[in-house]
Amino acid sequence: MDIKSLVSVIVPVYNVEAYLSKCVDSILAQTYACLEVILVDDGSTDASPQICDRYAATDSRVKVIHKPNGGLSDARNAGIDAATGEYLAFVDSDDMIHARFVETLLDLARCNRAGIASVEFARFYDERSLDLRSEVEGKTMIFTSEQAIERVLYQNVLDNSACNKLYSRKVIGDLRFPVGKLYEDMALCYRLMERSPKVAHKRVGLYFYRLHEQSITGSFSLRRTDVLDITDEIVAYMAKRHHRLLSASLDRKFAANMNILWLVTRSRQSDVAVEQRCWGNIKALRFTVLSNPDSRLKNRIGALVAFLGKRTLKYFFRLKRHKR
Repeated sequence: MDIKSLVSVIVPVYNVEAYLSKCVDSILAQTYACLEVILVDDGSTDASPQICDRYAATDSRVKVIHKPNGGLSDARNAGIDAATGEYLAFVDSDDMIHARFVETLLDLARCNRAGIASVEFARFYDERSLDLRSEVEGKTMIFTSEQAIERVLYQNVLDNSACNKLYSRKVIGDLRFPVGKLYEDMALCYRLMERSPKVAHKRVGLYFYRLHEQSITGSFSLRRTDVLDITDEIVAYMAKRHHRLLSASLDRKFAANMNILWLVTRSRQSDVAVEQRCWGNIKALRFTVLSNPDSRLKNRIGALVAFLGKRTLKYFFRLKRHKR
């Protein structure tokens, strides 16, 4: 690269003293060194603020923002507002990245004139099992804006996570993560991709996502129903702006309702209103999903079972729980 573009890496930090150093070390060890690392301390009550300050004192590329707790979206937004880079990336503070994460993404973006570049996730429990400097090989795929949104909605190669991507400043512009909601990445991803004429993706796992026990078991809470509101918004948006993507958005809405009903069923809680909402949407969408050849096989099987009734579907969910 002849011209060095400043890349701002935004790291929201909240009570992660056990993992923070590993995360920041992996960022500072990037082969692409023209970085601005913004650590946003979101009101941490452990030693995380002191760890952030130590990094800022020893590396001029590190900037620290200390703010009252406002949640993940609020912390990311604070980082965006403070960033001065031509490109922005997001790394969660308990995760790690490959040494060539930024270099690879920047090459993808610049060589393909893409406003968004992405790589894949590699999941881990223990960082000692990771090879942060392995060879970077993988197929490069280029999508138009509409193709990229469709892939995200069908959960096919591309995903809606903010963390495995690099964004040009122009793509982000005035868009921000919705504060106070779960699934904030899903709420913003399609809007960002809409602004990017091309999205470049490399099929190689360079973002290392740390698995915790809760990453597997999951649990139901009313906050999780934010995904139902967000998928409703996506369907309404596609119906108005991108009618060709309406089927894909309905498939994503169906998947969200199936997932929440599954979580309610497998939990020991009972929420009649949530269950009725999910079942109503599943009934309304099951034929649409089953007749859509582009729907995920998982969704089509779920739609088929749903034709046998709610009791059968919930029994199916319980069997699925038993097998886990």
